[in-house]
Amino acid sequence: MTPTLPLELQLHILQLALPPLIRRNLDERVRLCKAFSLVHRNWTKAAQYGLPEHLTVTYYKPAVLDTAAQDRIAAAKQGGWPLKRVDIWLSESITETGWRKSDDAADLGALEEMWITLSTGEFASFGVTSLKRLHIQSEPGRYLWDLFKHVPGGLVYLALHSVTLDILGLAVPFGDNLDTLILNNVDLDDWGLILSSQNKLRVLCMNRDFPTFEETISFMPRLQHFALTIEDVSTFLDNFPWEAEHLFIPPTLRSLTFLCTEDLPGLRHMAREACKACGAGLRYRILSPRGIENWDMEEWAYSVGA
Repeated sequence: MTPTLPLELQLHILQLALPPLIRRNLDERVRLCKAFSLVHRNWTKAAQYGLPEHLTVTYYKPAVLDTAAQDRIAAAKQGGWPLKRVDIWLSESITETGWRKSDDAADLGALEEMWITLSTGEFASFGVTSLKRLHIQSEPGRYLWDLFKHVPGGLVYLALHSVTLDILGLAVPFGDNLDTLILNNVDLDDWGLILSSQNKLRVLCMNRDFPTFEETISFMPRLQHFALTIEDVSTFLDNFPWEAEHLFIPPTLRSLTFLCTEDLPGLRHMAREACKACGAGLRYRILSPRGIENWDMEEWAYSVGA
């Protein structure tokens, strides 16, 4: 008789087989959960439980979402399954403030995480106040004038892609609860505009060296994981503190990641010595411009426990 693993162990292996819970894997996770649910009846309930936890919604105009999303929301309610994550796409036809209305068919409930892709219009609210994790994708260089007013107070994870945060030089911090910050093609000149001096930031990933490396590290006393992709090497060289005898990194740092389009021996040496002194791990890689562009910041943050 062929030995069988305990059911608890089988289900744990199933969970490990699912790809990381990041935006580009959402559809793949659904496909695998559907496949696992058909393998054996003992797997069905556990596999199906993950299906309604996240939902992709397209708004063609305010308060009008696609039919498939409405059907999945209704099925989740009927099955008593909680909706935890939503991936929202706003059509280019939405140009007015307030993409969610009081008669919105998407009863999102107590969401934990939201990915939102904005088009040309502004927004007045995210529609929920329970968010812990928020990802915003926008057009390059776009100002998000109302962003600071509507970020939920309990937010611990914020990812911003292609936005401008230097808003009239006003200091409007995101909140002291923020644990993880991802800035992808984000224009920012002063950390004091978005973070307080008492910030508890633990994970930071960015691809612009403004503010400079030295200013960034010194502003975040609790930082544990830092990743910087360097595409504009000449600008980075101009702003890096080469005159310093040692590269300063906080004693709390556990990992430092540099991704460069060309080798920078001086940076590599200083980073290696600094990490050795505080016991942090160093990851230094040289990638092509396309490789850097395709490197997934969200997946990196997931890999360090964000």
